[in-house]
Amino acid sequence: MDVGVIGLGLVGGSIALNLSQDFAITGYDVDIGVRGEALARGAIAQAATSLAAFSNVKLIFIATPPAAVVPTLVALAGTLRSDAVVTDCAGAKWSIVEATLAQAPSIAPQFVGGHPMAGRDQGGLGQARRSLFERAAWILTPSEVTRPRAVEMVAGIIPTFGAYPVMMSPAEHDETVALLSHLPHVLAGMLVDMATSLRRSDVSAGSWSDLTRVAGADPVLWTDIVMANRKHLSATLETFGEKLLEIAPIIEAGDRDAIFQFFTNAKKAKDNTGK
Repeated sequence: MDVGVIGLGLVGGSIALNLSQDFAITGYDVDIGVRGEALARGAIAQAATSLAAFSNVKLIFIATPPAAVVPTLVALAGTLRSDAVVTDCAGAKWSIVEATLAQAPSIAPQFVGGHPMAGRDQGGLGQARRSLFERAAWILTPSEVTRPRAVEMVAGIIPTFGAYPVMMSPAEHDETVALLSHLPHVLAGMLVDMATSLRRSDVSAGSWSDLTRVAGADPVLWTDIVMANRKHLSATLETFGEKLLEIAPIIEAGDRDAIFQFFTNAKKAKDNTGK
C-alpha cells in the first residue's frame, strides 16, 4: 500500500517515521528544507513537490496546521484514486468536517477526521519520534457520509503506532478536548503571563513546570486550534470561571474542612482516571 504524509512537522514526521518501517512514504511539506531533512532521516522515501504527487496514493495523512486542512482537502478533491482514504490530525474536528462537506463534497466519503492525542511542547520535524503515539488515544470522527471501509482502514492502522482508536462524533470530540486539551493550554499561558509580575520567578518547582509546560507550544498552531473550537472552549472557560468563584470564598474564609474535601475529591477523581 502506498502511504502519503502531508505536513512533516512533529505529528506528520512521527507518522512517517513509524510507517516508513513498512511502507514507502511519499511526503510533502511547504518547506523544502523540511522535505530534505525528512529524506535524510529516512522518514520518507519520496519528497513530493506538490499535492499532485498524491493522486495514486491509497492512504494519506494530513498533518498540517488546522487552518490548512480544508484547503488541502479541496486541492486533493477530484484528483485521488477512487479507493483512496484521507485522514487528518487536527485538534478541532467539527469545523473541518462541516467545511469539507460544503467545499469538497466529492472527497467527503473518503475522509476520516482524526486526532491523535499526543504531542510535545516543542514542534517541528526535529522533535518527531516513533514513540510519540504510544499508549495514546487516536480519536476518529467520521461524518454521516464517510465510507465504513475508510473508517476501517484508518482504525486498522492506528495500532501500528502503539495507539488505540476511539470513535466520537465531531461535536463530542470538540467538547471533550476543549476541557482535556485546549483549556490547559489557555491556563498555562495565563499562568506564565501572571508570573511576569513577580520580582523573582526563578524559584519555581515541579508543580509549576508541570502546569506550564505547554505554554511553550507553537502560537500559530494554537491560535488555529482555538479559533476552530472557540465555541466549546468559551463554554468550558465559563464553567471553569464559575468553579473558581466557588472555591475562592472557601479559601478566603479559611474553611479547613471544605478545603480538605476539595483536595480529597480531586485526588479521588485523579486516581480514578488512571493518568
